Amino acid sequence: MSFSAVLLIFANLSAAVWAVSRMVVSASREGLLPKLLTSTRNGAPLSAILMVLIVLFFSIFMASIGLLPLHSLLEYAGQNFLILYGLAAIALFYAKVGWKSRIASALAIVVVIGILMLRDFSAMVYPSTLVIIGVSISFITSRRITIT
Repeated sequence: MSFSAVLLIFANLSAAVWAVSRMVVSASREGLLPKLLTSTRNGAPLSAILMVLIVLFFSIFMASIGLLPLHSLLEYAGQNFLILYGLAAIALFYAKVGWKSRIASALAIVVVIGILMLRDFSAMVYPSTLVIIGVSISFITSRRITIT
């Protein structure tokens, strides 16, 4: 049982590193992160993978010394999934799709907002901070593109 649990955790972490490193490359290509992170070797984004691993190991270190409790990391992971689901529903709502898809996406948006509202207010600081940072970066990047 322990071996299976370790194998499942390793598979999840490997998939997360693979997926997040590709998002880092994409964000870097869009100008949101340093261009250094777009470099690849034989198709593998080694610098992005290294950056993701550094952040992952830093998080593990912070958890091991008690500055970032494991339960908080698990809460953030679940909350991130829920928020990404909500953002995907918003994107679907604004996409040029039929009315059935719009109704389904609107329902998903309402459910996500409802679940997030059930949490205490302090739990909303983290996602709100992410939204503020994202909007700020988007604003700065779009102004830079418009000016040039």
